[in-house]
Amino acid sequence: MIPVLYPIDETSYTSEGLGRLADATECRVSWRKNDAYTLTLKLPTSSGMTGKLANGCQILAKPFYGSRPQPFEVSRISDPINGQVTVSANHISYRLMGRILQPCSASDSAAAMAAIQSNNDSDFTFTATGSAVSGDWSNVAPCPVRSALGGAQASILSVYGGVIWYDRDTVTWSASRSVDHSRSIRYGANMIDLTRDADATDVFTRLLGYYAKQDSTILSSSIVLDQTVPERLHRTYTTDLTGTIRDAGYTDDTVTAAIVQTAAQDYVTLHGDDLARPTMSYRVSAVDDDIEPLELVTILHPRMGSTTLQVVATEYDVLRERYTSIDVGDVPGTLGGALALMAAAAGVPSNMTQSGRYDYGSGASGHSLQPSSGGGSGGSTVSVTPITTGKQLAKITVDGDDAYIRAADNYTHVLISRTAYEALTSYDTNTIYLIYN
Repeated sequence: MIPVLYPIDETSYTSEGLGRLADATECRVSWRKNDAYTLTLKLPTSSGMTGKLANGCQILAKPFYGSRPQPFEVSRISDPINGQVTVSANHISYRLMGRILQPCSASDSAAAMAAIQSNNDSDFTFTATGSAVSGDWSNVAPCPVRSALGGAQASILSVYGGVIWYDRDTVTWSASRSVDHSRSIRYGANMIDLTRDADATDVFTRLLGYYAKQDSTILSSSIVLDQTVPERLHRTYTTDLTGTIRDAGYTDDTVTAAIVQTAAQDYVTLHGDDLARPTMSYRVSAVDDDIEPLELVTILHPRMGSTTLQVVATEYDVLRERYTSIDVGDVPGTLGGALALMAAAAGVPSNMTQSGRYDYGSGASGHSLQPSSGGGSGGSTVSVTPITTGKQLAKITVDGDDAYIRAADNYTHVLISRTAYEALTSYDTNTIYLIYN
């Protein structure tokens, strides 16, 4: 695609605007899940379009293979080097860093996006798709809209998890946006290069959980996650367990250090592996150009076997209409994580809290788990282990992978991230909460 330059106030993108950037020697779009979304363009100084470039102008370009072109707002124009002008631009959604969200609150993800729609001064549209995730969210003071979506401690992403997708001036939240076209990247076939990356930036080796009383008294519990780390080198992760403990029925008068210790241990049971494990990702160079962002792809390599991972970042060559790199990260290996990546209507049988064997497959209604008809052969082995906690969790193990559900009398299910689940203040007694990373 040849990028097109538009003035700062363009909204329709139906004409050729200020002109086509046909002389561009390079144009690449970088995207990362729930993170950066930028464009870099290089243009010869001899091009007649260089005089039209200005900060605030928009460049329309395709960010992915087969996608709708997106506008990127020019944020920096470099001094010419070797006869080339380098232009840096951000997706138009970055404008939301300069638009203000007024105080508002909501009790689930859909209501939260509606509250943002009603309480900000931008002309963007904010929506939520799929099943709503319960949990209290609030914006207590005026702040940039984009910070409220993701990046701040009490943002939409930190409370409800999920994915925020930007399509021109429309912002959409969904619990999961994964797609699966059964595509694979194979060593010796369409794979050009594969690099493994282990990021330990957010690795913690100790947890400090605490309960805060109304009189400012703090009861805390410290749990070491990695015994091999010397005391002076521990990195400590702190978490407020006050809400969890109060949900279990305890008050400032009845809570004890032992209760805080138990709640901290339950937190470690749920989150310990994530806190102590480096983030694993792979950068793939492949000849396939039709892969989508957030797609589940199978990587086949002799040194790592067969692994299904999610596309979490891409760099796209706009001029040549092909990817220069694709980053794939770990998809949760638990049953809850797998189901969360499917449709919210995935069929979960009412006897899920019973140990037994289950078939996991797909049919007319999508992916589902059903009691195995094969007796001892076929299907997945499911076992259930109760966990003593205020949130009445039970751990289920499916063929060696752990997931966590909340025991309930009737078995309506909700797919929910661990972050969003921990933020809940009330729980539906007719719901099983399938928790994923």
